[in-house]
Amino acid sequence: MSFVFILSTCLFLIFLNTLIIYYIIITSKKYVINTITGLNVLLVISHPDDECMFFSPTLLELGKMEYKNKMHVLCLSVGNESGLGKIRKKELEASCTSLGIDVKFVKCLNHSELQDGPKNVWNPELISSTIEEYVEKHGIDVIITFDDKGISGHPNHSAAYNGARNYISSKIPSKSKSSSKSKLLRLYKLKTVNIIRKYISIFDLLQTYLIHNYINIKSLFSENPSSEKDHDKNKRKNQEMIEKEDKLLNLPDSLLFVSTLPQYIRSRTSMTYHKSQLVWFRYLYILASRYMVINQLEMVEK
Repeated sequence: MSFVFILSTCLFLIFLNTLIIYYIIITSKKYVINTITGLNVLLVISHPDDECMFFSPTLLELGKMEYKNKMHVLCLSVGNESGLGKIRKKELEASCTSLGIDVKFVKCLNHSELQDGPKNVWNPELISSTIEEYVEKHGIDVIITFDDKGISGHPNHSAAYNGARNYISSKIPSKSKSSSKSKLLRLYKLKTVNIIRKYISIFDLLQTYLIHNYINIKSLFSENPSSEKDHDKNKRKNQEMIEKEDKLLNLPDSLLFVSTLPQYIRSRTSMTYHKSQLVWFRYLYILASRYMVINQLEMVEK
């Protein structure tokens, strides 16, 4: 049996399994993976265009009317490294609007200590306090941002994660220790993958799907849900608060969002609003990046 035949067979099986999993995820209610409903969700990004380059599958799925979430975007800089900050801020607003986010819930900062650039060191304490201010003003329940590797390795992306993690660690109780005196809040990070997986688009779905399920199955055997749910319910003020806290307590450790073809087209369209950034390699990214189609989010513990 030749090497070429074996290789061809393996590639065909990967392709076939990818199509099967994709079909199951987007067509069967039994396999709906999103469990964030009726909550205020904040996406924290570093630059205008991060929202569509990396997080569009998440925004488009969570923003569906049937889930009744209120979506927010907090951009920590205007992306002024090349002097285009004012233009990029407007591009961000147009992009978010195309993704279904009300522009009044899109905030873009231009802080002197949070300027775009790989050599600029962002203070996690400053980011933490900025997030805290937004969370308290808008009653945010779930925060989503980059992980510590920042997807592309950009230090500003990693800084967004460090600031969000710092805020969670200092203000919010852990998943297993909730208190009626503390606001429940969940932080999810977008998982960074290696460069090969990053640029095989939908064909990274098989491995991502298996990892996602492994994380959630593992969490079932490592937690005691009943002890979490019985935490002083009588001390909470009303039924709405009880329901919201129960939703947050029961969120899975891993979330997986996979775009349908119409959603992928919307993601591409939103990227075209960032005209100042559409150099040739951005088009290659749009075509090949798995982040335009797949988002795997992992919960960050205190």
